[in-house]
Amino acid sequence: MRNIKKLALAVLVLVTLFNVGCSSSHDFEHQVNVAVKPYRFSIAGWEVNTFFTDIKQLFHQPVKNAQTDTEITNEYISLGHQIQDLKNKITAANQANIQTQINGLQQQQNNLTPTVEKIIERQTTQVLTEMGIYQPWYKHIKLKFTFPAPDFKLETPPHLLVISSRDKIDTIKTILLSPNLSTDQMSSIEADVDKLNVSSLVVDLGGIATYPNIVASDSDFQYIIETCAHEWTHAYLAFTPLGFRYILNIAGLSHNADITTMNETVADMVGKEVGDAVIEKYYPQLQTNSQNTPSVSPPAFDFNKEMHAIRVQVDQYLAAGEINVAEQYMNQQRDYLEANGYYIRKLNQAFFAFNGNYADTPAFENTIGTQLSRLRADSNTLKDFLNTVSSFTNLQSLESVLK
Repeated sequence: MRNIKKLALAVLVLVTLFNVGCSSSHDFEHQVNVAVKPYRFSIAGWEVNTFFTDIKQLFHQPVKNAQTDTEITNEYISLGHQIQDLKNKITAANQANIQTQINGLQQQQNNLTPTVEKIIERQTTQVLTEMGIYQPWYKHIKLKFTFPAPDFKLETPPHLLVISSRDKIDTIKTILLSPNLSTDQMSSIEADVDKLNVSSLVVDLGGIATYPNIVASDSDFQYIIETCAHEWTHAYLAFTPLGFRYILNIAGLSHNADITTMNETVADMVGKEVGDAVIEKYYPQLQTNSQNTPSVSPPAFDFNKEMHAIRVQVDQYLAAGEINVAEQYMNQQRDYLEANGYYIRKLNQAFFAFNGNYADTPAFENTIGTQLSRLRADSNTLKDFLNTVSSFTNLQSLESVLK
């Protein structure tokens, strides 16, 4: 009887703890959702709108254009340069006049966008074919076709709300938000979420792995090409063990920060290599000729070195439980970076949680990034590298291969 009572008491305690934990988690989710509800971005809604837009275009008689692919993309690039030059000239006195000019150039660019999207898709497919990269199952099924087919939409991507713990740098939750947020709206959302004793940041995205992939249209053209390849890599990996586990993370069914970092870093590495190959083949005029570039002394202010040092110091403060000291330090360093020409709207735990996913970037390089770089150097081709990493299911898989 006594054992039964003990068992009943233990079950009651466990149920109570479970309910408290669920209640706390549910309350956090509810309050976050209240803060972001007016600004949420619906992927489902975007996919439906894109689908019907594409259907309409199938029945729309295209206007015959005598221009070659190169002439069309060069015109698109030129318009982008003109828009950026005008943006750099905006002052309080001439803002209205220059904005009118910018709007006109953007409309010209928008008219070219559907054609440019198709051109980039064809060029990316051709480069992947030349590299021997076809579909995720090619090593088992020798069918030479590119899958998923590169498919991009050049437009303004949604923003991303990143939520991290305060006592350590990790991603608790991410939420897609409207692409049309003002700086004041971003700050308001962050202030509301931060009241829940977390660190939050609304970030701009260069692209997002929907399908078709969304790629920021207002970026430098070389960056657009690279981002298209980056987002295609996510689509490719989605049909492999590594990508599938990343999808589980995004869906909230799993939480493995290493998998996220590995996936994003692999996409970054493949995106850069494929992007460079597209530029070399089709846009050699955009390449930097290192042989003709005069050697220059290292910059007096090394952003990558400084940012890496900041991250190390923040980790030390947080490990010691000095959260307020760490946050005060990050605020001071944000001002320091701005004084040296590098503007960051907000430097906090969420900033490092988001950027730390791209472990091949010098400023945020970590052990995973170094290991993946070693693996790429040991791989004969990008195809071999992609075949190897796509089968990884955890960090131990990467470490085992390197051993």
